[in-house]
Amino acid sequence: MGSSVWWCNQGENWELERANKVVSSSSKTTRLTFRETVGQVKKGDICVHYKNMHLVALSQAEEDGRSCYVPFSDYGEGWMFSTNYYDLKTPIHRNLVNTEISKLALINGPIIKNGRVRFAYFIPFSAEGLRIIKSFSSEPWPKWAEL
Repeated sequence: MGSSVWWCNQGENWELERANKVVSSSSKTTRLTFRETVGQVKKGDICVHYKNMHLVALSQAEEDGRSCYVPFSDYGEGWMFSTNYYDLKTPIHRNLVNTEISKLALINGPIIKNGRVRFAYFIPFSAEGLRIIKSFSSEPWPKWAEL
């Protein structure tokens, strides 16, 4: 079976996670649906990182996601996996890709009906969605992101 693709809406802990080469989430929330998905990642899975209206990076999981204490933040217990980041030299604005991605009609996907990004943390995505994003990028991508 091939790699799964995920969409991660990065926020205030982006720099911390990026510096520690991980993706992590806390179990300290009432809405776990798109937090515990971090624990479902398998080694080799690909993640698209979204921040401030732009797709800013890709990463490939270096291990399976796991339930653990997240040591470098105030998250406490949660989920985490190590990942290999590839920063896009030219971030891609969401308005370039949202219409095409929304046509995929992904159930619980990152783009909702009105074309906006779903307000959730770690969302199942698709290889086709990744190809759409790549079509709007003029820079070379790492081999592992070629699905």
